[in-house]
Amino acid sequence: MNFDQKVKQNEQPPLDCLEDLMAHVTTAIRIINLGLSIYIIYLCFPVPEDGLSLTTWHVLLYTIGWTFLMVEGIFFVPKENICTSRLSQPTRVLIHWLVLVVATGFIIAGFTVIVVQAADRGSDHFSTNHGLPGAVATILAYVCCINGIPAVFAGKLRKIIKPNINKLFHALVGIAAVLSGAVATVTGFYTGWFRNRSTPTMQNVCYVVLVIITCWLLLKPVINSLVRIKSFCSS
Repeated sequence: MNFDQKVKQNEQPPLDCLEDLMAHVTTAIRIINLGLSIYIIYLCFPVPEDGLSLTTWHVLLYTIGWTFLMVEGIFFVPKENICTSRLSQPTRVLIHWLVLVVATGFIIAGFTVIVVQAADRGSDHFSTNHGLPGAVATILAYVCCINGIPAVFAGKLRKIIKPNINKLFHALVGIAAVLSGAVATVTGFYTGWFRNRSTPTMQNVCYVVLVIITCWLLLKPVINSLVRIKSFCSS
């Protein structure tokens, strides 16, 4: 075997190179998201003598549920995740759904906390540019979690609902949930609670980081949804 043949043998097909690149980017994004989550949780402490305020509990629960678990749960589906790449597609979907169920539990708890606080103060939290998208994101996350059941058991429910239709609906609801959640999180970076604990520079860093994470997180779901919509329209 001559030198040129050895080079060709060692060359990766373009598609494989692209998948490797996406796997590395996904890993980097997951690490960045972990750092963002740790930073926000760090801002919740130390605990004062009278305990954590309801606002701090709200931030803590949403950070664990939304910023960390929700993002990790979504990244469990694509094979670019090096932690789950060797698992079968049904197994990845099952893990994705289970993680999202746990995440939704934290999100609903965080939502309940802020509802209680708003009731105690007599304030209209959900009319603000932070509270309204947060409420929308919470509702959509719950819908997405329930809608995920047919996706997990797609084979058994095939006669009741077509898998492609359910997958498209699940993806569209998920995309809307992530976008509304991102808006709520970004506006949360500029609330009094965050401003009093952070710095203007870190507020802007968190904003940029979250935008990058959200764009990469939604890239594949948006592309897949457009392909499915095109397929439905042409059939």
